[in-house]
Amino acid sequence: MNILVALAFLCLATLAPWRVRSQQQRLLVNMTLVTKAKASGALCLDGSLPAYHLDRGFGAGENNWLLQFENFARAALGNWNSLFYHSKQIPK
Repeated sequence: MNILVALAFLCLATLAPWRVRSQQQRLLVNMTLVTKAKASGALCLDGSLPAYHLDRGFGAGENNWLLQFENFARAALGNWNSLFYHSKQIPK
């Protein structure tokens, strides 16, 4: 048991500074609304347009993209009342 506690403490002590640094170097990407979704009836539960964040790669990584659908996991788990579930509430 003591070994598990020591291991947990070591992990926290090692990862905590990384977490602080990562928050300072956050990548902010503009939100894109899917405007053509309304015609096919693909809307959020509140009737707003779906949205995503896309950051295209550049240089040697130009074929590497970061595509984020905000809080998809929360929606899939049924947490409909989460803070940013609807695209009207996603940080732009």
